[in-house]
Amino acid sequence: MTAAPDLSAAPHLLWGAVPVALAALAQAAGITPSLPDPDGTRSDINGDFRSQGYANLADGLFQALPSGGSTSRTGVAVSAGARTR
Repeated sequence: MTAAPDLSAAPHLLWGAVPVALAALAQAAGITPSLPDPDGTRSDINGDFRSQGYANLADGLFQALPSGGSTSRTGVAVSAGARTR
């Protein structure tokens, strides 16, 4: 049986988590306006932020790495024929 996490460390971890989250949001904010959706419309940056936040909350439950947008990954996906973000 695994032990419960030590929640007393949470305030100390926030000092590292907040900058990581802000960097990921900054990347997403730079990508969203640069690439339109396949139908030509611009995507909703607030929706992108919410989706990224939900993904990162789920990531935390499964000990995954933080999710975020990246110009290089987006360019590769688009050139490979991606139809959605």
